[in-house]
Amino acid sequence: MIEQKVRDAATGSLPSTISSKVDLNTKRLQTDLKTIDFRTEMVRLLDTLHILLNPLEVTFNVCTAHPCLLVSNDLHTVRCTSSKQSYVDHPERFLSAPQILCSQGFSTGTHIWVAEMGSSCMWSLGACYKTIPRRGDHSRLGNNLVSWRLQWKNGKLTAYSSSSNAGLGETFQHPSKIEVVLDCEGGTLSFHTIQSHREHLYTFKTVFKEPVYPAFSIHSNTSESWITLQILIGLAGTGSLNEIHHQDLIQRLAAHGHVQALHE
Repeated sequence: MIEQKVRDAATGSLPSTISSKVDLNTKRLQTDLKTIDFRTEMVRLLDTLHILLNPLEVTFNVCTAHPCLLVSNDLHTVRCTSSKQSYVDHPERFLSAPQILCSQGFSTGTHIWVAEMGSSCMWSLGACYKTIPRRGDHSRLGNNLVSWRLQWKNGKLTAYSSSSNAGLGETFQHPSKIEVVLDCEGGTLSFHTIQSHREHLYTFKTVFKEPVYPAFSIHSNTSESWITLQILIGLAGTGSLNEIHHQDLIQRLAAHGHVQALHE
């Protein structure tokens, strides 16, 4: 209800004249609200706010897990093991690459999920269509026409897709917490590190023609070779992810010079 009222206020019509009784800050805000640029930005911020207020929970799909991957009972953590798991045969199971998909797929809207990795884990995060091959080298994320992946291995970040592989250089800090943003209509898959601050790493641009599923791979076999999915919390919650997004919203408003006016 509150979110809808804010959205209506940002996109609805405003009086052509402003009363002389209102203070200068309010006048300035009401005047700038009429500009197309500000309204476009406000709508985009409201879309981000909607995502934050509607937490997304994604879970691992055991039926897709490679036999060397062990999935926790709550379906939120996967780790690489030295022994093969006694999984039942399933047509969706990866048999060559140590990969796993989530059960949830998306064909519309914008969705955010966050993965936290162990301190020595070498990983790949990405997305794919459900039609991705399950065996052979072409089943690896980013090695076909239906998947995209960002890989951290041996201290280097690399983006893989069918069209090109982009080396992003060496990083001295292990990227242990990554936010993935999928915009189905916009055709983008973006990655940000969010350890201490939110920093953009890479964005794939394409046209999604089928439902897209979060996808993961582990390239190391140590006690810290694990990936845990985190639930995105809303603005009313606490924690570093909430604080980072809240700061991002404030910074975007500050860029337009309206933070003070909105607070008063």
